[in-house]
Amino acid sequence: MKAKTAIAVPLILIGGVYLGLKAYVYFSAKSDVDNIVKQASLFADVRYGGISSDLMEGSISVNDVVILPRTLQDEIQIHELKMQGDGPGFLFTDTSKWAQQTPEFLKLSMKGLRVGLDGELYRSLGQMQMQQAKARKAKPAATCEFGSSFSAEDLRALGYDELFANASFTVAHDKLDSKTKMEINLEMEDMAEVDMNMSMKGGGAPMMMAMAPQPSEIRFIYSVDPEFMKGSKKYCASVLKMDEQAYVNHLASAKESDYQKYYGFIPGQGIRDAVKKFMNEGGEVDIRMRPSSDVNPMVLNQFR
Repeated sequence: MKAKTAIAVPLILIGGVYLGLKAYVYFSAKSDVDNIVKQASLFADVRYGGISSDLMEGSISVNDVVILPRTLQDEIQIHELKMQGDGPGFLFTDTSKWAQQTPEFLKLSMKGLRVGLDGELYRSLGQMQMQQAKARKAKPAATCEFGSSFSAEDLRALGYDELFANASFTVAHDKLDSKTKMEINLEMEDMAEVDMNMSMKGGGAPMMMAMAPQPSEIRFIYSVDPEFMKGSKKYCASVLKMDEQAYVNHLASAKESDYQKYYGFIPGQGIRDAVKKFMNEGGEVDIRMRPSSDVNPMVLNQFR
């Protein structure tokens, strides 16, 4: 009997501590989330289904989020919003210090974003793109032409009624080497995926990292769903009244001024050939850049 008691007592204590920590994390997170919801109430009605945490992983999630913008008759649904650190201690970190010191590891992710194509939100995004083009004194590209993007009507013609997306942002700072790595990933389900990685010197101070980053390497990976590529080529070829190969050649041979206008650079023949091969064969585009140490990121936008 004494042996059983000796085993049971530590287990009860451990269980009590675990439940206590879970409760602390839950109520602390709920307070923060409710404050965010209250602050956002001027712009949108925000609801969520629940909050969960993983102590060993050092993560906390907000599930089944619904956002109803005040100015739009629309609804945005998100299956999960998650914040993850480098272990149990992360959940008890003072996040206010992140403004002065980059965390050693932080991952923010969003899974299951759903936006309907028949709502006002997607239409408003298209209007924003047109306004940005006007601000650059650039005429918005016509449907399926170089530099264009698909409207809701185009996507419906391709068989889509809704957009589903996943996204994540990860930052890892090594204090000993004084280096920081960042990764941004965006996936449009059944369409395309973009992944950008950047390594930089320093990065310990978030404000300086944002204002004057010193990247040592930048990697950009872009892939397209084969069926989406196939459907897009067929659709655009019919819109521009040409066969599919002629459409591919049409985009690959775009004017230098169009590349400069929409993407900010003038390609060599190698990039043009890669565009043609990518549209014909699919796969992924993998671009790696190692900027010169004397490049000043603050003035790069002056060369657009």
